Amino acid sequence: TGLMIGSAFAKKSPEQEFKKADADKDGVVTFEEFTARDRAKKGDKFKEKGPRKKFDKCDADESGDLNLKEYTKSKVKKTKKNK
Repeated sequence: TGLMIGSAFAKKSPEQEFKKADADKDGVVTFEEFTARDRAKKGDKFKEKGPRKKFDKCDADESGDLNLKEYTKSKVKKTKKNK
């Protein structure tokens, strides 16, 4: 039973986070999908400037959305920065 409880709180891999963020399941994460959690959490206090800058920096191919590789890069940078 302890294993199941621990598993419920285990950190998700970038691939799992990508699948969850890709709300319409089209294989890419749009800026709206990228910021959905923060928008829901912060409501009217959400500021687009910081997340937009990060999103654009990770959008290596300048397609306007993030593929798995680009999304993973955004999560790795966030993790390293937090350490």
